Amino acid sequence: MLRNIIYTILISVIYCDEYLRSSDCDIKHVIKGTQKVKVADCSDRGLTFIPQTLPGDITVLDQRSNLLTRIENNSFVNYKTLSFLAIDMMPRPHFGIGFSRISNLKELHFESCYLVILSNKTLQTCSTSIEELTLRNCRLHFGIKEEFALLPFPRLRNIDFSGTFMHLKPVLQLLWPFSNVNITTINFGQLMTSV
Repeated sequence: MLRNIIYTILISVIYCDEYLRSSDCDIKHVIKGTQKVKVADCSDRGLTFIPQTLPGDITVLDQRSNLLTRIENNSFVNYKTLSFLAIDMMPRPHFGIGFSRISNLKELHFESCYLVILSNKTLQTCSTSIEELTLRNCRLHFGIKEEFALLPFPRLRNIDFSGTFMHLKPVLQLLWPFSNVNITTINFGQLMTSV
């Protein structure tokens, strides 16, 4: 009985600590191109969730270097103007249907990530409005399983896989669906392949 009470108190303290850290995100206004945008910098705060207490009109959310394990269906329901999302990818990513509800999302960035496998289902619930996709300095444990993994992004114009460990043949297969599409940038700089 006492053990259960202590456990409940400990869990409550952990959740309160996470909630307080989420309200500690830096909110600032910056000029991006010709527009003034609202940025929420929640990076490196040990968060295990997407904060829900941020201003609803943020356009940039930096969620890198946290401890996310899952992105819930309602994680972005408050952020309808979000156009840029930087996040660390989890070892076995699960993106719920809430990801597709971010209809203004133009840029999706994953850096220093570890992905078990890149399959057709990995990113299928992401917003179709994404124009720029970054998988920079990432490691694919088993590699690319299917060549249509990027098909959910019909508007994709910029692809950055620089510093990512993957074999060249699957990378070229990954780009095959875009063979007749106007892609502005494909960056495979320092692509690490096995010999």
